[in-house]
Amino acid sequence: MLATANRLTKKTDFENVRQSGKFISSKDFTISFLNKKNNDIPRFGFIVSKKISTSAVDRNRIKRVLRETIRKNIDSMKVGYDIVIIVKPGILHTPHGKLEKEIKDVIKNI
Repeated sequence: MLATANRLTKKTDFENVRQSGKFISSKDFTISFLNKKNNDIPRFGFIVSKKISTSAVDRNRIKRVLRETIRKNIDSMKVGYDIVIIVKPGILHTPHGKLEKEIKDVIKNI
């Protein structure tokens, strides 16, 4: 499970990243990121809307997969960033291995 210290929890944090940050898009998600220019640990937030699936089970499963992928790879990520991952509808049919590889590749380009 991704540590609480590595999560974005406040609405203002999400809005700040979305408005002031840059973004990178891929097939299954968009990543918005903001460099806070400090040495704090990276923090992540996940947005999975009802447009993805009306089933809460599906939305929560996607968030669990994303959090676990980030947890496994957090040591290789840059410090001082707030990152928001916004999911696109095609993610429901993407295998976990491919999704993990795609996230690693995009995060390394930040």
